[in-house]
Amino acid sequence: MRLAGATTLPVLHACRKIEQLREESHDIKEDFSNLIRTLSS
Repeated sequence: MRLAGATTLPVLHACRKIEQLREESHDIKEDFSNLIRTLSS
């Protein structure tokens, strides 16, 4: 699959990696939640 001239594989890999890190680290999970909350407000 191509998106804007680039494959989507790096994006999918990044999403999977972030999910993995969130599961492994409470600090990362908390930071991610804070980021989402900030971006949503």
